[in-house]
Amino acid sequence: MGLAYQDGVLCFFGCFSNHDRNLFKDGKLAWRRITAVSGKDGKDLWSRPLNYLRRPVIMGDTILIEPRGCDLHTGAIKTRLHPLTGAESTWEFARLGHCCAITSACPAMFFLRGYFLWYYDMEKDEGMEPFGGIRPGCWINTVPANGLVLFPEASSGCTCSYPIRSTVVMQPKSEDKAWATCIQHGPMTPVRHMAVNFGAPGDRRDENGVLWFSYPHPPRTEWYDYGVNFNLDEKFIAKKDYFCRNVLGGNIKGTDKPWVFTSGCEGLLSCALPLLAEGQGPGVYTVRLYFAEPADATPGQRVFSVKLQGDTVLKAYDIAAEAGGKDIAVVKEFKGIKVADRLQVELVPKKDAPGENEMPVINGIEVIREDVTVAQAGGGSRSFL
Repeated sequence: MGLAYQDGVLCFFGCFSNHDRNLFKDGKLAWRRITAVSGKDGKDLWSRPLNYLRRPVIMGDTILIEPRGCDLHTGAIKTRLHPLTGAESTWEFARLGHCCAITSACPAMFFLRGYFLWYYDMEKDEGMEPFGGIRPGCWINTVPANGLVLFPEASSGCTCSYPIRSTVVMQPKSEDKAWATCIQHGPMTPVRHMAVNFGAPGDRRDENGVLWFSYPHPPRTEWYDYGVNFNLDEKFIAKKDYFCRNVLGGNIKGTDKPWVFTSGCEGLLSCALPLLAEGQGPGVYTVRLYFAEPADATPGQRVFSVKLQGDTVLKAYDIAAEAGGKDIAVVKEFKGIKVADRLQVELVPKKDAPGENEMPVINGIEVIREDVTVAQAGGGSRSFL
C-alpha cells in the first residue's frame, strides 16, 4: 500500500510494478484503484479503478498513472489536443525499454528508467526525451531538487552492462536541443495540422506550438505502439534515401527552425500524406514545402519540378539558384489545395537518370486545413498543464 499527499488531498494506492505491458493493453489491470480523501476531515473525495502499470506519482495537480495521468482532485483522465487533428485525446507517455525503477518528478518534469534515463518536459509537451549511456538504478536514484537533477551512479555490480558508470548532476540550459518521441493514440484524421520532418532523429515542437513529427517515425513493436505511425507510401530513386546531420554543427541560415533543414530525403519521387479518411472529405489545405541545398550543387545542377495533386506548382525548381548557396532555408507556400483523402506530392527530376547533386531534395512538409475553423477542429496545440 502506498500513501501520497498533495494540496489537501491524501491518496491511497497499490505500489505495483509490471513488466508485462500486455496486461495494461488488455485492460487486465483495471482493478487497480486509487482512493482520495480530504486531508482536512478525512471525507471521501473520489475512488475509482485505474488501469496503471507502476506506482503512481503526484505531480502538481496530476497523478501519473503510467502510461497516462489523472486529475488529483477528481480522478478524471487527463487529456490534450491531438497534434494532428486538434481533437480532445488522452495524454500519454511511455517507458521505452526496461521496466525497473520508480518514476520521480518535479513540478514541470518527470524522470524514469527505460533503456537509459528518459525524461518528459510537461511545459513543452513534446514526448519522451533521452539521456543515454547511463542506467538509473532499480529503485529511485534520479532526484530533482533545488533546480538540479541529481543522478548518482547505481549500475555497478548489476548484470546490466552500460558504457558509463558515473554520478551526474544536471542543471537547466537556456536552450534545449534534445529530440523527443511523441506518444499519442487516437484517430489521426481528419488532419487539421500536420508537420513532417523527413529524416529527423525525433519529434520537436516549434516556437508556435506546432509539433513536427520525424519521418519515418519509430515503428510499432511487440511492446510499444507509439500511436502516430502514419505511412507516406514514399517512392525513391534507387540508392538514395533519408539523411540527417548533427543540428549542433549545422549553420542553416534564413529560418527560426534550422533543425528542420539538417535532415531530409534525397531522391524522393513521390509521397502521399493521409489527411482525410473515408467520409471526412473533401478538404482544402495550405501546403508548405521546406527546402535547403545540403551539398554543393551549383545553380542549374539540382533541378526538379514539384506537383501537388498532379498539378505542377514549381517548374524546373533550382534550390541553389533561389537560395544563393548551401544550407540556406527556402519555404514555398501553396494555398487552396483540394484533398479528397491523401495529399499527393511528386518531385520530378529534370534528368531521367539524375546523378550526384542532381536528385530532388526536400526537408519537410507542413499542411494546414483552411476550410475548418480552430473551434471546429478542437483548438490549437496545448498540453494539459
